[in-house]
Amino acid sequence: GTYAVSLTTINSSGASNTTTRAYSVGVQSSFTNDIFHVATNGNDTTGSGTLASPWLTIAKAASVVTSGDYVAVHSGYYPEFVDVSRDVATNRIQFIGYGARASGFKVRVSNHTVRGFELDYSVADAANSPQYTYQAADNVYWVDNYVHDTPDGIRGVYVAATGDPSPTNGALNGRVDNCRFKNIGYIVVEISNGSNWVVRANQVNHTTSEGDFLRPMGSNHWIQDNWCSDLNNGSTGGHADFFQIPLGSFWCRDIVVER
Repeated sequence: GTYAVSLTTINSSGASNTTTRAYSVGVQSSFTNDIFHVATNGNDTTGSGTLASPWLTIAKAASVVTSGDYVAVHSGYYPEFVDVSRDVATNRIQFIGYGARASGFKVRVSNHTVRGFELDYSVADAANSPQYTYQAADNVYWVDNYVHDTPDGIRGVYVAATGDPSPTNGALNGRVDNCRFKNIGYIVVEISNGSNWVVRANQVNHTTSEGDFLRPMGSNHWIQDNWCSDLNNGSTGGHADFFQIPLGSFWCRDIVVER
């Protein structure tokens, strides 16, 4: 229908002015973005992904969701390394954990968020991090996750490299935001290529093997408000850095580090 909305303003002298406008309000025929559910008592065969009939695995949800969808992963342990590979997200797809623990995610495609999970690399995978972004996956956000107890050589976050060192050939416009890292077995955050990543408000407590906090290759990254404690070189005989660019063909430029 059509509704009239009036706004009256009064100044300090008491003079008032009223403006009235008419607005037409329609009813949306359908909700285009779905919310799917995963729970430890779900079933991938008979479940429909609803709250009343959830799926059992995050992988099942990843094989079904489409652009703009949400996946609510309920409390419990999910012994899987989730491969997000369906390139269907023109609008962001979000995997949101509500007390959920999994081994990790590897995101191969753009416009995805992984938020609120406990990730422990308990199921080994070829990916060298429980938060793994492929080089073609732009706009990937890792937010509010707790990553802990990874083996030697396994990073907290890894953004994969290409053979060409140009930053435009890596993942663009990603975020690592408000994550907690504890007992990480190697570099905490490694951006091996790409540009315009934000690494912000993360907490690191103890690394166990050549535990650098940050290796930001590429360009135009913004590093802000991160807190680190007990970066440790472990038994490697090496060293631990807050910020490191390795020797060789690696490079970076236009990196901002604040506080």
